[in-house]
Amino acid sequence: MFHSPPNCPVSKPTLLLAALIGVLFLSCGPKSDDAARSPAPSSGQPPAATQPTGTAPPTYLPTPPDLIERFGTLPPTPEQFDVVVIDPGHGGHDWGAIGIGEILEKDVVLAVSRFAASCLRQEKPGLRVFLTREEDFFIPLADRTKIANNLNADVFVSIHANAAKNPKAQGIETYLMNPEATDREAHRVALAENASLGLEGADPNDPLLMTLWSLKSAQHIRGSEDFGAVVHQTLAREFNFRSRGVLQAPFFVLVRANMPALLIELGFLTNETDATSFRNEAYLKRLGRGICRGILDYGSEWPRKLDLGPRKRMTGDRKEPKGGTASPGKERKPV
Repeated sequence: MFHSPPNCPVSKPTLLLAALIGVLFLSCGPKSDDAARSPAPSSGQPPAATQPTGTAPPTYLPTPPDLIERFGTLPPTPEQFDVVVIDPGHGGHDWGAIGIGEILEKDVVLAVSRFAASCLRQEKPGLRVFLTREEDFFIPLADRTKIANNLNADVFVSIHANAAKNPKAQGIETYLMNPEATDREAHRVALAENASLGLEGADPNDPLLMTLWSLKSAQHIRGSEDFGAVVHQTLAREFNFRSRGVLQAPFFVLVRANMPALLIELGFLTNETDATSFRNEAYLKRLGRGICRGILDYGSEWPRKLDLGPRKRMTGDRKEPKGGTASPGKERKPV
C-alpha cells in the first residue's frame, strides 16, 4: 500500500500517476522464456503461474542431511561393468517441467528410473544399481554426480522429461555433456535443466563455472559419445524412430561425472500424445526397459569400450547411428 510521509499531503493525481508507473514497471519486467519449466522456489511453493490448480499444496520429503554418506564408496573395478547410477531428475521443491493436465516431470522420471533399475537387477544379477533418489526429495546437481564418483560407477544416466512452447514437439532425446551445444534447441534444453541451480543459490548463467567444470570432464566426452550412441540406438529401435537424436549440450548435472554420462529426455510433457503416455504405467515400464537394455548393450562390450582410440564421431556433427531420426548437418527448428 502507498503511504504518504507525515505532514506531506498527496493529491489524487499523484497517487494515480504512482499507480500507473507501478503497473508499467510490472508489465515490462523480465519474463520466463519457458513458463512450463519455471522451477519452484526453495520455499516449496511454485510460482502462481505454474502451481497446479484445484489441488492441495504439494508434500515431499526433506533432503536427507547424510545423503552422500548413505551411499558410501566403492573401489574401482575398471575391468568389470558392475556399477550403474541412475539419477531421477529434480525432486522435492524442484518440480521440473509441468505438463498437460498438471503432470510433473519429477514424478514421471522417478517412476521410469525405478523401472529401469528393477530391469537391470533382474537382467543382470550381481550388477550394483543405485538411484540417486528413490523418493520425492531434492538433490543439488553437484551431489548427483558426487554419488556416482564416490561409487566409481561405470556409467551415469540422468533421467528427465522435456517441455516446449510448441505443443507439437515430441519424442525422446539422448544428450551428453559438451560445453558447445549441438544447436540452439539443445542449448535451450540445457538452460531449462540448469535452472535447478537457482534453487541451490548458484547462478546458472555463470560462464566461469561451466568453463572450469567442462575442462575436468573433457576426457570423458568421448566415452559418453560411445555410450550415447548405443543407448540411443536401442531407444530408437524400441520406440520405432520416435527418438529426436543424439545431442550435446552443457548440462551442469553431467559436467563433474568421472565416467561416461548421459542425460535422457523421455519426451515432452507439453505434447498431448507424450503426456497421455506418461500417465500409462505400461508405457513408463517400457521406457524403463528401453533404458535398461541400452545400458546392458553398452556393458556387454566392456571392457572393449575402455579402448577409445581413433573412431568416427557419432554425435555433434548430427550423424546418427542407424535408427536415429535427425537429419545429418541440419539445424533443428526451435521448439
